[in-house]
Amino acid sequence: MCSHLSCVSDIVVTYEQLKEMMSTGSIQLFDVREPKELEAGFIPGATNILC
Repeated sequence: MCSHLSCVSDIVVTYEQLKEMMSTGSIQLFDVREPKELEAGFIPGATNILC
């Protein structure tokens, strides 16, 4: 799992699992796509951060 902002392994989750984790507040999803890319769609509840 992840700690101190680094991961020791990859974690694969389904979209349904992601929605559940976000609804319980157990994770925060950050979206780093550009505004033009967001026009194609986004995940509700994700926080967009412009890089």
